[in-house]
Amino acid sequence: MTQDKTPIYLQNMQRSLVEVYTRLDRLMDALPDDMDEAELTQDQWDIVKAVQSVEEEWILDKDVRASMSCIQWTD
Repeated sequence: MTQDKTPIYLQNMQRSLVEVYTRLDRLMDALPDDMDEAELTQDQWDIVKAVQSVEEEWILDKDVRASMSCIQWTD
């Protein structure tokens, strides 16, 4: 008897995505809305690197990742 594990897999993927997005959202709360690279503290840089690391794991295409990143720099 073969059991279809697709629903379980989909539930786990959905849960994982929610957890990752919640983590990114909490990290982003510690960063200013208008981010200027020259004004970030070391702790804020660590958060930027953590967010970028998570994004690199989940969005493999560099161009797509750049367009979708939570990190937005002020021009």
